[in-house]
Amino acid sequence: MPPKLRGLIPLAEKWGIEDDLMREDMVAKHPEEAKELNEILHAYEDDFDAWLGGPEAKVGSNSAEYHAFSAMRMAADSA
Repeated sequence: MPPKLRGLIPLAEKWGIEDDLMREDMVAKHPEEAKELNEILHAYEDDFDAWLGGPEAKVGSNSAEYHAFSAMRMAADSA
């Protein structure tokens, strides 16, 4: 995980829901928070792209952080 993204761990713990239906339910139940998440993550787009689209994306088993941050980004995109 890039050091610059470590401050987002609390958000990833809340929004990093891997199950699509559960994640969409969370976004639907908390639309304002989801919009805020989207705004926050927008500032880190290049960092996310470099990490989530980089070498770790090609590894057979990704880290739990990789999955949580990917799911969090999907939640933000759904807002």
